[in-house]
Amino acid sequence: MDWEQVWKNHAQELYRYIYYKVGGRQEAEDLTQETFIRLIRSGNKYEDVPVVALLKRTAARLIIDKWRSDKSRGMPLSSDELVLGDHGVGNPEKHFIQDEQIREALDVLTEDQRQIVQLRLIQGFSVKETAELTGRTETSVRTLQFRAIRNIQQALGVTAGLGGEN
Repeated sequence: MDWEQVWKNHAQELYRYIYYKVGGRQEAEDLTQETFIRLIRSGNKYEDVPVVALLKRTAARLIIDKWRSDKSRGMPLSSDELVLGDHGVGNPEKHFIQDEQIREALDVLTEDQRQIVQLRLIQGFSVKETAELTGRTETSVRTLQFRAIRNIQQALGVTAGLGGEN
């Protein structure tokens, strides 16, 4: 793969993607560079993989690694730092509205519930991984997730509950 050409074609797009996730210019620049460095050093052939998907997947892993590192050092995680879903291509206005709805829904949660929702539903960690990251039991993680979803449903006026209840 011609990494110089990949950089020229995709560095700005990748930077914007990372900046949207982390919210800081310097951090986004560092993670953009680190994404390319990691892929180049891996020495793997990526001819059959879409380049943008490869870059974003690698960047997302670096962001999660950084978040885990910050979390293990006791640095607080604010709602502004949550990693929302990767939208890829499509209608940016629609995705902005969806992200705003997610942020508003998260505002009704307690800090503990918000943390569990971010890890489980937004970042995709398993119950076990979430328990390890937060120092909670798996039962506690499941309970907080259930209550968080119920609170979000109530805040949004959703009448259908979990398990088919109306």
